[in-house]
Amino acid sequence: AIPFVNEPVSVDLALKWINYPMSGNLTAHEPIGVAVRNLGATAVDNFDLHYKFNNGAVVTENWGFYTANYALQPGEEMTYAFQTDLDMSAPGMYIVQAWISGVTGDPTQQNDSTGKKIYNTACGTITCYPNYIQEPEDCALDLNGGCNMPVAQYSCRAEF
Repeated sequence: AIPFVNEPVSVDLALKWINYPMSGNLTAHEPIGVAVRNLGATAVDNFDLHYKFNNGAVVTENWGFYTANYALQPGEEMTYAFQTDLDMSAPGMYIVQAWISGVTGDPTQQNDSTGKKIYNTACGTITCYPNYIQEPEDCALDLNGGCNMPVAQYSCRAEF
């Protein structure tokens, strides 16, 4: 039998997944972060990252520009945080698509993109009384109106 030796290709970047945002009680300023992994045998320091939010325009940023040309080493994985936030304040489902491009010599394009459905499960605007802490919780799990009561405090109300 011939022994199997898994040798990585010279250049292969992969966009593994969208790290955040995650479904929950979302806001008008949600950051977007994606996991990029270098599966190749060569460090890579210059490529483009893109995302599309619902049916909006494509946002493109350059890895080298925002990371001061940091070279992603073979086997290394990092989260890249885009410079723009997403408005996910309205309850409902959102679709985020993300991909990388401009990787010279990358023959494996099947692992260069990903997508994610994200749900804002907020029930409504939560108004907590003074000294209360707002909790990000799913409507179905809301047992206390969305507010964490400090000691000697008793109530909170939700406005719809």
